[in-house]
Amino acid sequence: MSELPLLRVLVVEDDPDACENLCDILALDAHSAVGVSTAAEALARVADEEFHVILLDWRLPDASGDTLLPQFREIAPETAVIVSTAVGGIDQAILALRHGAVDYIAKPVDVDLLRASLRRIAEQRRLKQEKAHADAAFRGLVESAGSIIVMLKPDAEITYINPFAEQLTGYRSEQVVGHECVDLLVPADFQDRVREILSRVVDGHSERGYEWPLIGRDQVQHWVLWNIQYLSDLGGAPALLAIGQDVTARKQAEAKLLQAERLAAIGQAMTGLAHESRNALQRGQADLELLSLMVEDRPEAMTLVRRLQRAQQDLHRLYEEVRQYAAPLSLNLESHDLGHVVREAWELLSQTRSSGRDVALQLHGTQTRNCRIDRFLMLQVFRNILENSLAAASDPVRIDVNFHAQTHNGQQLLIVSLRDNGPGLPPNLGDSAFNAFVTTSPRGTGLGLAIVRRIVEAHRGQVQIGRPECGAEIIVTLPR
Repeated sequence: MSELPLLRVLVVEDDPDACENLCDILALDAHSAVGVSTAAEALARVADEEFHVILLDWRLPDASGDTLLPQFREIAPETAVIVSTAVGGIDQAILALRHGAVDYIAKPVDVDLLRASLRRIAEQRRLKQEKAHADAAFRGLVESAGSIIVMLKPDAEITYINPFAEQLTGYRSEQVVGHECVDLLVPADFQDRVREILSRVVDGHSERGYEWPLIGRDQVQHWVLWNIQYLSDLGGAPALLAIGQDVTARKQAEAKLLQAERLAAIGQAMTGLAHESRNALQRGQADLELLSLMVEDRPEAMTLVRRLQRAQQDLHRLYEEVRQYAAPLSLNLESHDLGHVVREAWELLSQTRSSGRDVALQLHGTQTRNCRIDRFLMLQVFRNILENSLAAASDPVRIDVNFHAQTHNGQQLLIVSLRDNGPGLPPNLGDSAFNAFVTTSPRGTGLGLAIVRRIVEAHRGQVQIGRPECGAEIIVTLPR
């Protein structure tokens, strides 16, 4: 056990001999003692200096204990007061304790009783200091932890979140303390499950290894692995301690791995299917060309032949798009001018544009458009986006491509915005437009924008839907 701390004592006693005698006794025990004889002196010393204990004579020339005790409690609430008096009995002792005294000793002061009272005060101070040190160490550990730490009342009211949780959720501590945790931080479709788990913890069970998302102030979900412990006494009340590890990156990696496995399976299947079907499609196309020569003087038959040819072309395109979407990406990065790449992609669509259509492409913005890219793959990106615009917009078609250089978190970026004057995308479509097989065209495969996103993300970039006042806008962001 640690040694008891020494005390600094103010002796308030109007009898000079008694005051000096008490100071000597305290000095023998290595305590520091100061003596005063009036209430005014006592109040002045307590206001200016720190004392651990006041040994107070109940009756002084200028005041009594019931007047002084409330003033001491206001000026020095951490200072313990021991009352001593030669008059009065149990009623006066009760009065002194009610006014905040920690002990009451009758005069003449029994030295052993005084020493016992001081030991109790010193022990309380030692325990308080140790608790303060432990609390400071615990708080330092909690606040520096790279984990989410949340303290809850049994009814799930938040009493504390650590800085890591503040950073992850975007909430400051004062914004969440006092709020119900589940309603504020858990997505609606997980709330019933989480409340059931918290209920089991309140019943005394520790719950470990549960995953559910935490939703932040920006409505972004972070997947968290939770361990929750019931604490029967934390600061005098029961509490729940929830510790969480952010596993969002792991979940995303698992999802990407699963997607890669699915794509590999699709790729294998489509490679075989395309190989086996190519010969049949070529034979069918050749036969249709011969048939068209035989019936070129019969317009109705020619119409049917052209429909069959278009159907075969659509089928071949579907095979190719699925194959491209599922094929593994291997980047050959070189510095290229993205403006030239966009122009080249536009030229590749010349056959689509040559049928008398009124179309125009304009490039705007920074003259420095160089980026390290895989030119062939980025041609696919811009070709797919431009082709969508040509398919969706009615003449006259106007497509504006804006280039904008930006620095974010020390990284140089090139932002390319491709905007057309067509009907635009449905407002509720959002970024799901980049999911495979999502399309707004009755003839589309729903793979064009999915391929765009896959290629851009392979370049460590991002692609998103813009929200222009009219038309559709695709925004591609690439690291330079």
